[in-house]
Amino acid sequence: MQVVIDYLKANQARFVAELSEYLRFPSVSAQSQHKPDLQNCADWLANHCRQIGLTAEVCPTDGHPIMVAKTPRTPKSGRPHFMVYGHYDVQPPEPLALWKTPPFEPVIQGDSIYARQHGQQGPELRPSQGGGSLLQNRHAAALRSDVRH
Repeated sequence: MQVVIDYLKANQARFVAELSEYLRFPSVSAQSQHKPDLQNCADWLANHCRQIGLTAEVCPTDGHPIMVAKTPRTPKSGRPHFMVYGHYDVQPPEPLALWKTPPFEPVIQGDSIYARQHGQQGPELRPSQGGGSLLQNRHAAALRSDVRH
């Protein structure tokens, strides 16, 4: 497990930068003018997952697209398989007058990141950052499982 902790610490700045990039998407599903933003966000997520060694695809639906990403899986490996579920859409940020900073521009204060999506969007990105990046860097044995995102 120490290899995982060391890797996460060594790559913290990159992970914060990636999370901040993700949080900039105004992926407000309740407002039709953000339909392109939802597609762009889904595409960004899929590209991010591919860059860290996952297979990923954006699937159209009657509503907004979904994104499915998987680790390479060895048939009959006997390893546990688990799934991470999350959504990349957010609620509207209005009323904007109540924001101290722009809602889709992440602000780091101390150990916290403030942005409209942080509590909603960040959780599904973090597992792929840690687990997927470990796969990309040949530390997959440390995971001892197959990951589905």
